Amino acid sequence: MKRSAFLLVALLSGCVSAIDPKPSPLGRLSASWTSSAESVEMPLGVITSEGRLRDIVVMLPFLGKEEAFVVDTGAPSSWLSQEFCRMKGLVPGHKIKTAGIGGAAAIFQIVAIPEVDLGFAVLRDWHLSTGTIPRVENDNPRWIAAGKPPMVGLLGADVLHAFGAAIDYSKMTITFKKKPNKAPEPTP
Repeated sequence: MKRSAFLLVALLSGCVSAIDPKPSPLGRLSASWTSSAESVEMPLGVITSEGRLRDIVVMLPFLGKEEAFVVDTGAPSSWLSQEFCRMKGLVPGHKIKTAGIGGAAAIFQIVAIPEVDLGFAVLRDWHLSTGTIPRVENDNPRWIAAGKPPMVGLLGADVLHAFGAAIDYSKMTITFKKKPNKAPEPTP
């Protein structure tokens, strides 16, 4: 009884959104490992601000070019910038409401990508959020001025969990692993 009352209060307060009743246009994210290796290790870049670690970034082959993604272990799903979506002709679909730990609610749209080859694996039926994340979008001009590529998105738990990603902070690497035939959970 206490749990259902808590969920009702959380839903009414806006901390949790009701699940969108629209069916997913593409279905569930599926991940197919294409590398001959059991795991792939990639270097991580570091974004600092005033001498402190702010974000970590991985460069991934994505829609024909290597792109910078912030690795966000706290994000339930991945995100793409609106500008990147416009440049690639990706059309956002239905809207969702989300709120982070800080409680600030935001409205995002879902972008469905039928297939993406990450070099070591292929993702099919990938649904990503798109919308404004001011921190990332405000950092991009500084990052570009320093001769680095713009951050096009956040790599969230949908992909990190699909490949059992592990971050080694001492080596500043991320390792993606081939997982036994277990489908990842669907993304919103």
